Amino acid sequence: MTPNAATLSGYKSKTFTLNTNLYQPHSDGKPIVKAFEATIAGGGAIEVKAGAGSGFWVPYVEGKAVIGFNPGGKTWVASGPFSGCIFSVGKNAKGEIYAAHIAVQSGSTGPDDWEAYRKENKLTTWYENRIPLPSYDFYCGSHIFACFGSDGLTSLTRVDVNTGATMAGSNGTIFNVKKFK
Repeated sequence: MTPNAATLSGYKSKTFTLNTNLYQPHSDGKPIVKAFEATIAGGGAIEVKAGAGSGFWVPYVEGKAVIGFNPGGKTWVASGPFSGCIFSVGKNAKGEIYAAHIAVQSGSTGPDDWEAYRKENKLTTWYENRIPLPSYDFYCGSHIFACFGSDGLTSLTRVDVNTGATMAGSNGTIFNVKKFK
């Protein structure tokens, strides 16, 4: 499945599950360079899980910037959950596609680490923005899916998930799918 607005919109009111193997523990590295090969299991729900597939996943780490590079042959990248962090996607001087999840909470070194890394590695940004909390009425978070081709970014889609009893958690019911590009 190509995770764009057209395909993901069909999953409103369905379950979103992020496999725990896509979690990155805390690290003293700044920034953290880590990505997981990922696949999406469709059917009656969306499950993003580790393993050979058509995409890659860049995890969230509290207080840090995490950058992942396309391990080769992937056509999409995803990251989350977002509740105010920054998402960035683009390429480096060698043409390798990157995505970054930059934590911005109080005490975070993410933005400063990210800016230094971006300059040092001469990254070209296709899209970068803060991804806000999708609702203040209940516990929720967002996941971003970016698809790309030889000409760059082809689509950006935000999937908003009601996480039940956990602020900015990963798993829950999809209540909104929004196309950015």
